[in-house]
Amino acid sequence: MALLTALRTFLAAEGVSRRAVFNTLDWLKDLPPDQPEMLTALLAYQLSRQSDEAAIKKHDVPTLARRLSDLAFNEQQRHPGADPRQWLRNFLSAAEFLARETRRID
Repeated sequence: MALLTALRTFLAAEGVSRRAVFNTLDWLKDLPPDQPEMLTALLAYQLSRQSDEAAIKKHDVPTLARRLSDLAFNEQQRHPGADPRQWLRNFLSAAEFLARETRRID
């Protein structure tokens, strides 16, 4: 739950575009399923690319990306045959959905 909360907080932050998740979901389908280091690097790149410098520093995007990648691949170890990319797709989508309520424009 701590990681879901951290990701939701990051996605709801000022200076973070919702495209961070949408772009990630788009390229994630083409990523090899057995490359945790590549996943971490590309995830950190995409989250940083869709964020301003203040959000990147405040939310420690490289560490956030590492934690997401580690959890996705740990999930695969607990459930052999599971695709860590699918787990990450679901996790990112849930966090993005939860972040929406904080982005309301009054």
